[in-house]
Amino acid sequence: MTTEFVLNEPLDLTNCDREPIHIPGRIQPHGALFALRGPEMRIVQVSANTGALLGHAPETLLGTPISAVLRPADVEAVERCLARSTPEAGALFACLAMVQDVTGNGSFDCLVHRVGDLVVLELEPAHARERITSAEDAYSLLKNAIVRLRVAPTLTAFCQTVAEQVRELTGFDRVMVYQFMEDDHGNVIAESLRDGLTPYLGLHYPASDIPKQARVLYLTNWLRLIHDVTYQAAGLLRSADEPDLPLDMSLCVLRSVSPIHVEYLQNMGVDASMSISLIRDGKLWGLIACHHESGLRFVPYDVRAACEFLGQVFSLLLGAKEDADDTEYRLHMQSVQARLTEFMAHTRELPGALAAHLATILEFLDADGAAVCLKDACVLLGATPDAEQTRAMAAWLAANVQTDVFATQALGRLYPPAEAFAEAASGMLALNITPGKPDYVLWFRREQVQTVTWAGDPTKPVEVVDDGSVRLSPRKSFRAWQETVSDQSRRWKPVEVTMARELREVIVAVVLEQAAELARLNSELQQSNIELDSFAYVASHDLKEPL
Repeated sequence: MTTEFVLNEPLDLTNCDREPIHIPGRIQPHGALFALRGPEMRIVQVSANTGALLGHAPETLLGTPISAVLRPADVEAVERCLARSTPEAGALFACLAMVQDVTGNGSFDCLVHRVGDLVVLELEPAHARERITSAEDAYSLLKNAIVRLRVAPTLTAFCQTVAEQVRELTGFDRVMVYQFMEDDHGNVIAESLRDGLTPYLGLHYPASDIPKQARVLYLTNWLRLIHDVTYQAAGLLRSADEPDLPLDMSLCVLRSVSPIHVEYLQNMGVDASMSISLIRDGKLWGLIACHHESGLRFVPYDVRAACEFLGQVFSLLLGAKEDADDTEYRLHMQSVQARLTEFMAHTRELPGALAAHLATILEFLDADGAAVCLKDACVLLGATPDAEQTRAMAAWLAANVQTDVFATQALGRLYPPAEAFAEAASGMLALNITPGKPDYVLWFRREQVQTVTWAGDPTKPVEVVDDGSVRLSPRKSFRAWQETVSDQSRRWKPVEVTMARELREVIVAVVLEQAAELARLNSELQQSNIELDSFAYVASHDLKEPL
């Protein structure tokens, strides 16, 4: 299936985002797929290649129970597997060497999962490659890999270790760790490759290379394998009495991939690929991308399971490794925050205290300038816009930004007047003190002109096909393509945003405490006034009485 787009439709990269890749209705043909319904597990959908793989024509299987294909012991194994399955578990491995192929010389592995009221059963060849031969071997390989991940001293070493370990397990020519940046484009931050290949380390890939719906699937299904990018997909047949609805194949290991992605891999010279999701805090942080350029590469289930387990361990340790790189910086910010807290605790005039200690505020973050805009005061230090420009920006923030802490490394893209002072302040981190009012503590970073090396021109070309329609296709050249990026600063780290939010909480707590103290004093003054009025009345009455 090739997605085409009509000429009168606006041409942009979101066209790729609308391809329904979770319901392709086809599978990779090295395995077979069955959709089963009811307690008897009646076959209601089946892939069209079962005749070649299993010796059973697909038409004859529709409506029959799965026992027409599996041995009784195999059916029991599937039932036991389903009994312990959960929606979160994804596709579960049932057992090994289940079904003999038509030659009687091979066997298949079986994976099962539920989709609504259907059971999806997939068979994959178990003999296509030498496998991990014993639980002891698997344990030894994984233990060594996990130990190396755990002791990696830096995030860079951590990523390099997982790339090397996955390549050792799978034998792919190239394994990369690919991190998604703030704007969703990808950066190769670690790589392990065989001799003779051109390194991709440090290359950037545009966000459009992995469209939105593919990212959703990466969060759902941790691993995807394409063992032959030239495969001819096998379609699915459906029983006549079955609802005419596409089968959701999000969790299917045999799911046929987008032809656009296949074309992309072919343009790169890749014969086989595998990807493993890297997830932090429920968000897709990156991928372990495996490419083979020297022929087909089939990775059996147990090896894939080991790689997926490594990806999950990596994801669990990722937060700690990223935080470890920022530990010293975090301690510095906490120390400066403690000093600011002490300053504010001994003053009744918060704007004056913050302005008086602006140098300490600038020291809090790694920034080139800082400003405090509170009430009518606007105090500046370092590389900043002028006072009038800063007040105008604070007013824009109060009117347009709803968050308490706001950070950008490209201020001019969001606030066009900032282009006038981009050299001094291309990046800004803003901390709002009073919601809805232009009361801010601001940090600025200078423009940092840099050269970004892309894997080819990051824009996707538009192709006009014979019938006059147009389609977006993957780029064909992956030669290094450099772009000079200006009007941007160094990016703000997550730890900086987190610590700024903590500082805001401290400032707001001081403001509330001062407000409470002022309310108490006002209450006491009001009570004193009442008592004074009462005394004056009594005194006046006592003086008038003799008269």
